[in-house]
Amino acid sequence: IVGKSKKYDHIMTAARKLFFRYGIRKVTVEEICAEANVSKMTFYKFFPNKTKLAETMLTEIFDENERVFRELMDADMPFSEKMEILVQRKLDTGKDAGMQFIAELYQTSDSEIATYLRANIRERMKNTLKEFAKAQEKGWMRKDIKPELLMIIFDKMQEIAGDERILKAYDNVEDMTREIANFFIYGISNER
Repeated sequence: IVGKSKKYDHIMTAARKLFFRYGIRKVTVEEICAEANVSKMTFYKFFPNKTKLAETMLTEIFDENERVFRELMDADMPFSEKMEILVQRKLDTGKDAGMQFIAELYQTSDSEIATYLRANIRERMKNTLKEFAKAQEKGWMRKDIKPELLMIIFDKMQEIAGDERILKAYDNVEDMTREIANFFIYGISNER
């Protein structure tokens, strides 16, 4: 990336809006440029292609969520409150995402985006597990749960989010995310 600017921000905002609404595959560079009110030349100044733009957008979302996660884990409040804030944040982040976008991310295993997403999530999960280990040491989480189990559950949650039966069961991403997250969080909390 050459450098962030207002035009970069416009492209990112347009991409997020269009990708969330229609999925990454259905949106063209031309549509992103029209929504962002920039030329294709400007687009290519920042991104070599739509895939790199999608990866950058996802990375920015993940980075912000990880920053908030770390701040919350360090905050002086009950663990259940921390987790509720994280769930709400996840809901807020994904509330504009359509089911098509989610299905595309989690159901497609052979795309560059899916490969990127899996690798990125695995790496971030390692950091999350370290934070959960600290929470166990502090007595906020059950100590009888192995971190390896948490990693497997996280992986399975990704699969669940992309399962056609789940996608058909929910009208929107927000409800689906809330239910999956609550099921996970209150199963690991030491507070009952």
